[in-house]
Amino acid sequence: MALLVFTNFNESYAYATMIRNDGKILLAGAKADPSFQFSNLVIRLNVDGTIDSTFGINGFATPEISTGDDFAYAAVEQPDHKILLAGTALDAGFNNQPCVVRLLENGTIDSTFGVNGVYRMTVTNNDNELTSIALQSDGKIVVSGHIDNGLTSGGQFDFDILVIRLNSDGTPDATFGTNGITITSNGIENVDDAFGTIVSSTGDILVSGFSTQPNFSYDAILLKYDTTGVLDPAFGTGGIVVFNENDFEVGFDLAEQADGKILFAGNSGNFPPSSNDFLLARYLANGSPDPTFGLNGRVITSIFPDYDEAEGIALQADGKAILVGKSYNGTQNDIAVARFLTDAPSLLQDMNFAGSPLISPNPVGANKVIRISNLPAGFDNLELKLLSIDGKHIAAENFQTTYGVDFEFSLPKTMAKGIYVIEITNGNSLSFRKKLVISE
Repeated sequence: MALLVFTNFNESYAYATMIRNDGKILLAGAKADPSFQFSNLVIRLNVDGTIDSTFGINGFATPEISTGDDFAYAAVEQPDHKILLAGTALDAGFNNQPCVVRLLENGTIDSTFGVNGVYRMTVTNNDNELTSIALQSDGKIVVSGHIDNGLTSGGQFDFDILVIRLNSDGTPDATFGTNGITITSNGIENVDDAFGTIVSSTGDILVSGFSTQPNFSYDAILLKYDTTGVLDPAFGTGGIVVFNENDFEVGFDLAEQADGKILFAGNSGNFPPSSNDFLLARYLANGSPDPTFGLNGRVITSIFPDYDEAEGIALQADGKAILVGKSYNGTQNDIAVARFLTDAPSLLQDMNFAGSPLISPNPVGANKVIRISNLPAGFDNLELKLLSIDGKHIAAENFQTTYGVDFEFSLPKTMAKGIYVIEITNGNSLSFRKKLVISE
């Protein structure tokens, strides 16, 4: 492992990273001056990890866009190497206002973007921010976060999910929402917040976050907006998918697979410091859980016994998913990285011979009996194998069958919920393979 630590400032944070097509590395976040006032920070590194002195001032760009604290929570590089930062800046009323600033490739502010290089959203309350950013193929810019509505009648914070689309020049896109802005509440006056945004291959906008319930538990949520900023009624319920298995669940990031399925990363469990685990869920294009992924469309993974949180996701070229976040080791939080198969090995793929044999019921409970029917003629000496999704042997049984006669197989009592594979062979020739879902 190579480690690089910056000690140039009194305090500094990195919230986003990008790798350019020339291999150089960009880091974005915020830094504090001696009086602990924060400004945006972008650092550019060479491929070997040394500071690129041709960028900014000796490799550091620190654009200040307000007289107060400025934070860049998300960043993306355009194809022309201009850099977009999304976050907050202090307005004249001392409110944190959502902002997007664009830098030229050399790290200076691009004055042709927005107003003097910055898009600012006018707000009336204190706590507003942008936490994610994505580029459309046409150059338009999509950002998300939350807007502060003040306090509820019960004295609680009331945030709504904020999505903004800008034209490539930093002006609001009038074809999206209301003057480029859409605000979404998931039903009640409490905190709804967004942390991840992607633009799908079909041009729709997907946003991940959480919604606070009346009992103050958190539900992870996934929202889908069409190209005009309207929630897609064909997705989930009214455009929103809710993940609710425990008291504390948040969706931090998203990725879209090549087949259009949506991967959703975050955490699931109880409120810190109680146990909480990495969450990776997969949804179909209509927002329903993908039954072929994990258990009922999700995988929950414990890193350490206490608190684990997956905050980012990236897909490798082979489709494997990398989740990165933090895990509490009992003393402190450590960086945690986990890699997941998004599709099991080739064994997962169904293989049918002529006649399409059937397995029923499927899904089925453990310690139950499944029936195999519709076997074609000529297969009267078969071996049935029960395998895990990665090909490990669990159980097997030989059958002498007669054409047109069904046969039954008793599942082991100790099987856990999940996806398995039934494989039937005739001698040494592979004949039949089918996924079997154990639902309870």
